[in-house]
Amino acid sequence: MKVHFVLTGYLPELFGGAEVYTQNLAKALQARGHEVGVITLDLKHKRGYATDEPFEGVPVHRLGFLFEFRPPALYALQFYAEMYDEATAYFQRTRPDVVHVANSWFVPAIAFAALHLGIPVVGTHVDYLWTCRDSHLLKKDHEACGVSPDVDCRGCNTDLTDTQWPLAHRFRREQFALLAQGYAFHHCPCPLLGEHIRSLGADPRKVEVWPYGIPPRARVSKTTSDVLRLGFIGRWNRMKGIHVLLEAMEMIGADARVRLTLYGEQEVWNNDTYGAEQAERAKRLANVHIAGRFNQQELAEVHREIDVLVTPSIWPENSPVSMLEALALGTPCLCADGAGMTNLVEPETNGLVFRSRDARDLAEKIKQLAAAPELVRKLQAGAKLLRTIEEDAEKFERVYAVANPANDPAWRSASTRFVDTVRLAAEVLAPSALSTKWREKTGQLLAAGVRRIALFGAGRHTLRLLDAVTVPQGLELVAIFDENPDACGGKILGAPVRPLSEAASIKPDAVIVSSDAWEKQMLAKAAFLREHGIVVTGLYGE
Repeated sequence: MKVHFVLTGYLPELFGGAEVYTQNLAKALQARGHEVGVITLDLKHKRGYATDEPFEGVPVHRLGFLFEFRPPALYALQFYAEMYDEATAYFQRTRPDVVHVANSWFVPAIAFAALHLGIPVVGTHVDYLWTCRDSHLLKKDHEACGVSPDVDCRGCNTDLTDTQWPLAHRFRREQFALLAQGYAFHHCPCPLLGEHIRSLGADPRKVEVWPYGIPPRARVSKTTSDVLRLGFIGRWNRMKGIHVLLEAMEMIGADARVRLTLYGEQEVWNNDTYGAEQAERAKRLANVHIAGRFNQQELAEVHREIDVLVTPSIWPENSPVSMLEALALGTPCLCADGAGMTNLVEPETNGLVFRSRDARDLAEKIKQLAAAPELVRKLQAGAKLLRTIEEDAEKFERVYAVANPANDPAWRSASTRFVDTVRLAAEVLAPSALSTKWREKTGQLLAAGVRRIALFGAGRHTLRLLDAVTVPQGLELVAIFDENPDACGGKILGAPVRPLSEAASIKPDAVIVSSDAWEKQMLAKAAFLREHGIVVTGLYGE
């Protein structure tokens, strides 16, 4: 069968449990004779076009997408009509037998595109996005939220106006209810997530719960040490609770026979400073070492130096791959009492559990382990592989074989109406977002002393731009440059369109690239103008 996986981001740019699990599952399916590929968003370069490049033998199709251009109401909904169109064209070319959505952030449109082409869609739900806009069941102040589809989440949507909020909330509910009903199968790695998916209207017979399978691991022989060696493996974001772990290590003190090694990396793509702040905090602790990221091939060697893995997440989690790998390698887990972690740990058998967010309770559990080497050895003996990736590949092979497309006429009518409605809303909202970008950019140029400006690009984006904005007082639009000026008759809304080669002679103070899809490439083409003292900039990037 031809299987296309869909994720928000992918290896090597984005490294996390969902990406590692999908890569493992893709390789296992390849070994069983299936044709596998990945569709993902290019979060690193934000290019405006698609690229194809494999990762360790798995073909990866990356869609460039500029999130900065999206109005808050559409960001809340996470449905983008242009992504629907691009995915539709891609699926029409490649004709997969099944699409497996392994991460739902920003990709609902891709799922709808497959469903509307009659392609069965299977879901592995790695987070709580379908019932929580931020996916982690936390409020904006990071306090726990027992969110359900009926909870009022207005406090977490402060970027929306009082008019936009109820509409975005309603359409989110409608969107995910349609997907819940349209998917052929739902894989939920923990029981809590299964409850959430069923509450959205998914057929209970199509919802199954099991922890992620992982590649078979041989138990490692731990190296000897006279101290308790703790390890943390994961992304350095607030949800993972590194601050709770570091606070516990501060309470324990450097004199205790306990050492902590932090693996993973800071999240920088979302501009959050949390990871950097925790790194600085860790550097001040003598009993903490930062080891950074490692390759999957090094996993066994990493665990040889870890006595106990600590997972201090402040959100419920969802059967973390790092915990499953640790247990398979013979490393017990000390985890917070979130519902998506406690389903993996049996206290006093393969790990211990502490009260979520309670650094003091965590410190006491660590001291308990440090004082009882025999308990650590008992927990290590009880840590075992829970499920293999081959079991998952065999299971999904059966799921794919009987997966049916969403052919119910009422569902197709409702889902088509939903897509058309959101597409219309995007067309209405886009000029407002574009005007905001324009005001910001022209304000910066005015403050820098620019007076004569030109646009580079005479296509759809420029037509929309000039229809939505006015040139502010103090600036003069002297020209629009394009590599094919004759294609638009030499003028756009009264502004002359000239070849880019004439820019140096016309001498604007600044050239603004007018494109959302090709900004990066056009900035490079116009870069030579800087040698003539002309500012070259874009609306979305530099």
